[in-house]
Amino acid sequence: MSRSKITSQTVSSAPQHAEHTAVNRSMAKGAAWMVAMRLAIRFIGIISTIVLARLLVPADFGLVAMAMMIYGFIEIMGQFGFDVVLIQKQNIGRDYYDTAWTLSIIRGLVVALMLFAGAGVAADFFGDQRLVKIIHVLCLVAFIGSFENIGIVNFRKDMNFGKDFQFMVSVKLCTFVVTLVFAFILQTYWALVIGIAASTLAKLCLSYFMHPFRPRWSFARWREIMNFSKWLVLNNILIFTNQRSDSLIVGKILGPATLGLYTVAHEIATMATSELVAPIRRALLPGYAKLAHDPEALLKSFVDGFALIMMIAAPIAIGMGLVADPLVRLFLGDKWLAAIPMLQALAIFGFLQISSSNIGPVFLALGRPRLVMIVTALSVGIGIPFTIFATLRWGVTGTIWSLVATNLIIAIIWLVLAVRVLKLAPTGLFVAVWRTFAALLAMVFIVAFVSANYAGDGSAQSLPLILASQVLAGALTYLGVHLGLWRLCGSPDGSEQQALGAMAAKTGRMQKYFPI
Repeated sequence: MSRSKITSQTVSSAPQHAEHTAVNRSMAKGAAWMVAMRLAIRFIGIISTIVLARLLVPADFGLVAMAMMIYGFIEIMGQFGFDVVLIQKQNIGRDYYDTAWTLSIIRGLVVALMLFAGAGVAADFFGDQRLVKIIHVLCLVAFIGSFENIGIVNFRKDMNFGKDFQFMVSVKLCTFVVTLVFAFILQTYWALVIGIAASTLAKLCLSYFMHPFRPRWSFARWREIMNFSKWLVLNNILIFTNQRSDSLIVGKILGPATLGLYTVAHEIATMATSELVAPIRRALLPGYAKLAHDPEALLKSFVDGFALIMMIAAPIAIGMGLVADPLVRLFLGDKWLAAIPMLQALAIFGFLQISSSNIGPVFLALGRPRLVMIVTALSVGIGIPFTIFATLRWGVTGTIWSLVATNLIIAIIWLVLAVRVLKLAPTGLFVAVWRTFAALLAMVFIVAFVSANYAGDGSAQSLPLILASQVLAGALTYLGVHLGLWRLCGSPDGSEQQALGAMAAKTGRMQKYFPI
């Protein structure tokens, strides 16, 4: 190759490399903010769950879960993903935002009317007429929430995740305070319903307080928005059906008490997905959208993101199952003991969710929502019949293992598609995560050993020490094996280097303010 060609390629690739580096830094910073946000929200949520579990009974949680399933299903039927459209389209004017806001209000009105009309049907389906009043309250919540300021989508689009952090945590704090106050006063399921309403009102008020954009009524861009959104709404309906069908089946077949136990166990088991992976995904989509024009840069960002998510979230997902017994006994109490085997099995389900969590954002960034919808449809088509059969045959245990089997199949499909669409070498992902899998196996062995050889005296007073010893042994084993293997391999570029680099940068900034 001639010298002129080399020089030309170097000059032309420099801006692309600079853009890739800048976007990756913004994505990493955004992911850190989103994880911090979810950890703050989860900390608040854990305290809330512990207190509410003491004040309320499993049937209260199950009843509200039934109402939220109906509310969520009807709402998701009109969830067109307008925020995703505004993020995916990089250079758009005010008319897009105004149109998205207008369409959101119309959607909210339709959802409210459908909820009102379907309240009696839902109550008859579950055999509990208390659902009627709960769903009527949720009608008003749906309509009021539709007026939320569409301008806050720019927190994510512009990668201003600090503002997004402030917004979401403030909403959670408001919800936390209101729910607990009414739980102490009422000590019924109405405290949970009032908390849901408080969350919607807080989001509405804060959206206008924190962002200067003031939307106006407009239909100027409805065709362009709906053309992209039609696939998103189908996908959202399928996602909701996929995520809530298990609860619907458990509630219908096994009743509200079992559903309450299952709901809490499911929430704890999927904490790694909801509190770590979900916020990281929230930061990935804007970054992937900016790299969609550069396949090589997008591929590298995907592999790096996959490895980092697995390294951070997988040990938490598996760890929840390993420490389920002392965790439930200590924090939830004796009336929740039936949730322990559920939590242990659901930990595997949580791990499988993590393994394919950053593939969807890549396909959306590439403008391929139809492909995402097809995979979700496969999950629904396989999962629902299997779950119904397993629940009728083996009860809630069958429900859980049907989820595990279905998600294993879907995870394999997602990974195969990622390899083909992104033109990734089949061994590329394995090379990026094999140290994580080795460290996980070591962690499982050590925690199982500690659990078998140190059970305390069986008293409630020994539970904190038992839980702490299991968590500490597992964490030290995982970190030691992971970093040890990385060093033995010559400290290659990978998730370990990203994590250590981020920690070093944080430590450097902290030392400027707190010199040692």
